[in-house]
Amino acid sequence: MLKFDEFFESHGKNLLSQLELSEELAEQLKRTAKKGFDLVSQLVKTNPPCHLVSADEDDAFNSEEHDVATGCPKEGIVKFTVAPGVLSGYQLLMKPVVFTAMKEAETIC
Repeated sequence: MLKFDEFFESHGKNLLSQLELSEELAEQLKRTAKKGFDLVSQLVKTNPPCHLVSADEDDAFNSEEHDVATGCPKEGIVKFTVAPGVLSGYQLLMKPVVFTAMKEAETIC
């Protein structure tokens, strides 16, 4: 499995230079990215391995499968996934958080 330091050396420095962030913000972004990288590494090392799951755009919102983002209607259709869910084997450990829209209006919350 790829280590964060190798990944950051290959991709992160170039990305940070394009964003033109202050040193403080760049370091904060690097720490946050490392936490996310470490979490994904832990998920795939579990037995059975965990997978990140997202909802498909235009699927009907289903409270059994999705959590709705704050302020969005708890009905309608999924417009996009805000945060992925976690699936271990066949067990959903955490539902994906989604933005929804009413079918008629198509206005995203």
